[in-house]
Amino acid sequence: MDLETFILELLQFYVCVSGQVPSQQDRIVEDLQAQEDIIDFIAKIEEQLNIKIPVAEWEVVETVNDIILLIKKYIKK
Repeated sequence: MDLETFILELLQFYVCVSGQVPSQQDRIVEDLQAQEDIIDFIAKIEEQLNIKIPVAEWEVVETVNDIILLIKKYIKK
């Protein structure tokens, strides 16, 4: 499974309301209506990919694509 698919599936499970399918263009708060459930999503990503991304980096993420780019940055380290 590629990274994009992995992220979209985790978002669908942890963040999206039932039946909602996220896309890379979706805004995390406005379109997906993410609230505190985003914390579980972030924890699962970091656990599954064995990475740690500083909170300050997560705070500037606005879209699903931003998440993917941020994770790619840390996977390469």
